[in-house]
Amino acid sequence: MEELIQKINDLFNKGHETKDIARKSDDNLELYKTAATFYSDAAKTLETVIQQIDSSKINFLTRSKALKEYYLFEFLECSYAYEYKNFRFDEATRLAREGKLHIDTAIKIIDDNFANLNEEAKTFLAEMKSNWTLCQLTIPIRIIEPSAKSAINKKDFVTAMDNYREMNRLQDAVFNYVNNSQTLKEVYKRIENGNYYSSKASIANSIAGIYLQNKKGDFQKDILEQFLIALENIKKAQDINPEWNKFKEGADTTIKNIKLILQDTKSDWDKFYFNFENNQQLKAIMKETNVKKFNELELKRKLDKTENKGKKLLLYGGFWLSAFLIIFASVVSLFLLKINWTIIILIVLLVQLLYAMIAATVLRNLGDLSEKGLLEIYKLTLKLNFNLFNKNKPKV
Repeated sequence: MEELIQKINDLFNKGHETKDIARKSDDNLELYKTAATFYSDAAKTLETVIQQIDSSKINFLTRSKALKEYYLFEFLECSYAYEYKNFRFDEATRLAREGKLHIDTAIKIIDDNFANLNEEAKTFLAEMKSNWTLCQLTIPIRIIEPSAKSAINKKDFVTAMDNYREMNRLQDAVFNYVNNSQTLKEVYKRIENGNYYSSKASIANSIAGIYLQNKKGDFQKDILEQFLIALENIKKAQDINPEWNKFKEGADTTIKNIKLILQDTKSDWDKFYFNFENNQQLKAIMKETNVKKFNELELKRKLDKTENKGKKLLLYGGFWLSAFLIIFASVVSLFLLKINWTIIILIVLLVQLLYAMIAATVLRNLGDLSEKGLLEIYKLTLKLNFNLFNKNKPKV
């Protein structure tokens, strides 16, 4: 008997360690099958032990029966992860439903026998029940998730969105349980909080996929919004569990997706910047994607602020004033003073140089332009002034 119990403990520990490696990176997907085998063997071996236990040994028997159901749940949980990651959604749903039956049974065994147990068994099983209640809360999400993915594949976007809204609600219930629990171990809280934010990111990415396929309304802005939600959540998951490579991989993938949106919609940058002006992560990605265009947007937004209205007036007014002075000087020179074209050209250059120096001072005082050359700043001021006539300019 002792040898069998030791074997069961070894199988469970191997299953737990293998599952922990598998969920840290999708590169380790095959390890879910290995972990599932360890858990299955642990349950089978424990069933052999249960058959040898005298019914009078209620503490040991109750503990063993509950643990067997839990091991079967873990077997199905690992099998679910493998099938879901391989896009076999119907089989994944079946496994999740079967897993729910086993975790419900494990808790029912504890509840039905708890009053008759000794203190040692009560302490152990109370801790187990706390952990298994968490499993009870997460398994409905596993049941819905494949249905949501399947609905997207069938272009049934209404069903998919309903599923994701329900998943969000269920995730919030898990989050509240984890952070309000007085008995759940910190390691489980850390793992589940990471899973919570990772799931929120996955849901946001999936909703972005729905918008991309549906292509209704201002879908590109809606897609970008979901990608930003996903990035915020996956970063939180990464902060909680930095050793999990899949969170870093998820963040990198989401950033690439945001860059693709920005590269494909350069004419919408003003709108994106205005709608997500407080999102520092988006600003950083914009700057990485096209630093020149980003600096122009930053400048325009700074000039639109109330405290910079005087500088804006000087910048725009100075351009048109210098243009007027050039025309006036040219007319006077040609028709009254009869000065040759060389001097006229010199006057033009001097007036515009004066304006460029004024504009350069204004722009550099607004920041982020200290490394630009004078010619580049001058070109930027010209572009800004002629953008006054752009009818598509977003209104602040």
